[in-house]
Amino acid sequence: MWGIWAALLVAASLNDLRWRRLPNGLLVASGVLALGFQGARLWGDPLVLAVASAPLGPALWGVLPHPAVCTGSALVFLGAASALELACRRRNISLMGLGDIKLLACLTAAAGPLVGFLGGLLGCGAGGMVALIGKKTHFAAGPWICAGCGLVWWWATEAGLR
Repeated sequence: MWGIWAALLVAASLNDLRWRRLPNGLLVASGVLALGFQGARLWGDPLVLAVASAPLGPALWGVLPHPAVCTGSALVFLGAASALELACRRRNISLMGLGDIKLLACLTAAAGPLVGFLGGLLGCGAGGMVALIGKKTHFAAGPWICAGCGLVWWWATEAGLR
């Protein structure tokens, strides 16, 4: 299940690099998979628990927060970030696109609020720095967000913070 989810995120990132659009179909599918994983964790699906407790499971995934924390923080983030983006659009200020916000909500639903928040900050900050160095006015944030969340996920797992 995680392999399919990762493939959807890679496809969304490549699409964002090429056309600067994150397709809703890929984001909805990755969000449904993330919520399905959290639901399976909540209700104790033996297959999901076996994958999470496999020899490499804790090394790869760490100890995830409670499913309600992951899902609730994703919904709060999605609502707050969407409201901020729409308020900025009314003033003709461009921040992130709504596709990037949905991508961050999917990552938060799968990995928890620490990974979603810090990964989004790290990814957008790094992508923004590269865009400034290259003197570009716009950049595809999706791949940077995925990379930032991946780095924070790895770091939090290694440090035992999740």
